[in-house]
Amino acid sequence: MISCILNSGIRRFVFTAVMAAQFLPTAAGANSTTVERAAVRTHPSQGEVVGVDGANARLVRSSEGIFVDVVTSGLIPENVYTAWIVAINAPERCENAPCTSDDVMKLTDIVQSDLGFGDGKVAGPNGRARFTAFQPIGEMNRSWFGRGLQDLDAEVHVVLRDHGPLQPGIEADMLSTFRAGCSDASVPKTLPMTVRSDGPSGSYACANVQAAIFAP
Repeated sequence: MISCILNSGIRRFVFTAVMAAQFLPTAAGANSTTVERAAVRTHPSQGEVVGVDGANARLVRSSEGIFVDVVTSGLIPENVYTAWIVAINAPERCENAPCTSDDVMKLTDIVQSDLGFGDGKVAGPNGRARFTAFQPIGEMNRSWFGRGLQDLDAEVHVVLRDHGPLQPGIEADMLSTFRAGCSDASVPKTLPMTVRSDGPSGSYACANVQAAIFAP
């Protein structure tokens, strides 16, 4: 089963890599894209925010959308992780700079924020994993608020969520939803009902564990 999941992840990575190749700077069109890099840090929900050793994140913006590439470490070996893309389309309206989860969740109408699924992986035996995703302008995959990515100048966050060890029968859901595998207590009641019910429940205390922030 793990082999099948890993093969699926490889196919998804190849697809996103091919998509990204179309938007990377070239000698003929270097001005058509911008490439940004950011540190990967622990998520504020886990206490003091610190950098993750041996991790890095990259964002490519093009006229077609954005490509994210996060290589990280410090994960629990063999646990399932999902990557979520946060698009804040009007970051100048946030009360904080860069924007925080309060801006995203409590001022969502004002800052025009949305979240969508990016990628899902099983961490390697060394606690490392790579997450890649292409997000076109427009609707986001498993959108939280239905606003999508509206502006290439949006502030973009990538959040990694720990779903725990693979649980039999719900492996695919754990790799593609916010809810799957998580105990009721670890899914905040303040989240949209569509998010809270997206995926089968489990017994693991899921948590957002790492994040990278790309300010416009």
